[in-house]
Amino acid sequence: MWEREAIGERTRDALNHKRSNGERVGNLAYGFRLADDGQHLESDPAEQAAVAEIRRLRPFSSVYCVDSKWSGQVGSSPFPAQSFSQSLDKLKMHTD
Repeated sequence: MWEREAIGERTRDALNHKRSNGERVGNLAYGFRLADDGQHLESDPAEQAAVAEIRRLRPFSSVYCVDSKWSGQVGSSPFPAQSFSQSLDKLKMHTD
């Protein structure tokens, strides 16, 4: 049983190390894209603009009500299997 815990700790530490170095860990968060090196994340300006609009709307309880002007960016999301709110949850982890 202790081996499983040790493996879990090593895995967690390795993923945290990659995350702290700006490397990709799992699915890409909305607002980011994979850099040319294939390992590191970089901001996606169009998606970051959509995120900024969402944050601006947050006090009005409209976080998930994206205006139609952003629908192109949201619809072309690189996350076909994820809902927009799931992508936002991943974004929160990268920006909090």
